[in-house]
Amino acid sequence: MVWVSCKRAATGDSVRRSTVDAPACLFDPSGEESRTQLFERTGHVFHGFVSDAVVGSRYGVGVFGGRAPERGLRHNGDKLLLDTCARAIEGEYARGRETFSDRLDDPEKINTLDSAHASTRCVIVDSSFDWSDDAAPRVPLNETGVCEVHVKGFTQQDMWRTALSVVTVSAGHAFGVG
Repeated sequence: MVWVSCKRAATGDSVRRSTVDAPACLFDPSGEESRTQLFERTGHVFHGFVSDAVVGSRYGVGVFGGRAPERGLRHNGDKLLLDTCARAIEGEYARGRETFSDRLDDPEKINTLDSAHASTRCVIVDSSFDWSDDAAPRVPLNETGVCEVHVKGFTQQDMWRTALSVVTVSAGHAFGVG
């Protein structure tokens, strides 16, 4: 993974025990790729400073490591991966032979075609927010209610009407009755 800080640079991470190298792949406005090696490693996480990254930069990750398809290891640095913590992505995935880790004509061999042009890319966004005079609600834990629901299932089953009859106070949440 690559996570991006709010500053005018980026920090990259890639988590996987069998990964031996995980460069951050940064793209300029014309689509040219430059790679920054992430030399630092903490546990199974690669990280490093990408000084050329700015808000609006497009990026992805390449992952190199072991290859043992029978054990699910198919590391291939020629394939551009998305950052699972990216705040935004751009482009459309164009499924083609360059996006497969193995060669289609010989699955035992690694596919060395570069997938960057056929892959979606992460976008560095400005995540700063001016909270101005906003303040935390400061509700004691013993007065706090936490409810986690799957919205689609909750609304399809008409369970919200039942919830309305049970819930007497709902701070921060409102149910529309239609």
